[in-house]
Amino acid sequence: MANDHVSRGEVATGERFEAFFHTHDTAIFGYLWRMTGNREVASDLTQETFVRAWQRFSTISTYDAPRSWLFRVATHLALNYARHSRTRATVDSWAAVEPAYDNPAHADHADQIVDRDAICMILLSLPPRERAALILHSVYGYSFAEVAQALSISLSAARVALWRGREHFRARYLREEGQP
Repeated sequence: MANDHVSRGEVATGERFEAFFHTHDTAIFGYLWRMTGNREVASDLTQETFVRAWQRFSTISTYDAPRSWLFRVATHLALNYARHSRTRATVDSWAAVEPAYDNPAHADHADQIVDRDAICMILLSLPPRERAALILHSVYGYSFAEVAQALSISLSAARVALWRGREHFRARYLREEGQP
């Protein structure tokens, strides 16, 4: 009888984790793709993020903001990948994770793709910590405190990383556009 109870509990935990996974996997994958510029690496790091989540699910499931924990783990994995990767990041075309432009003023889709790829390359050229801060804040709407928590840095260091990321992005974007 006890084995039946354990089995039902394990099934219930597995079902809760599956729902948790389906709730967060797209956001984590998109974030890691933006961080690495590589679909396969992002997929591998997403899988590793959720393996770690499964190992700690009994604790994570009690958190008020388990998504923050996922982003913190994903950030550390991406930063470690960037630190140890010997290959230069390239754009794998983010079109699959980016919404299509719905602006009729942008009738030339080729220009949109070129712009998107330029933005991707500029993001990938930023130092990884600045890139993470910029993506977490600008794309995912994280507060400074949440960025600091995800990067395991102080609030003031998060503000500096975001400021530097914005400045470096702006300077590189203007340079790409041929502006001084």
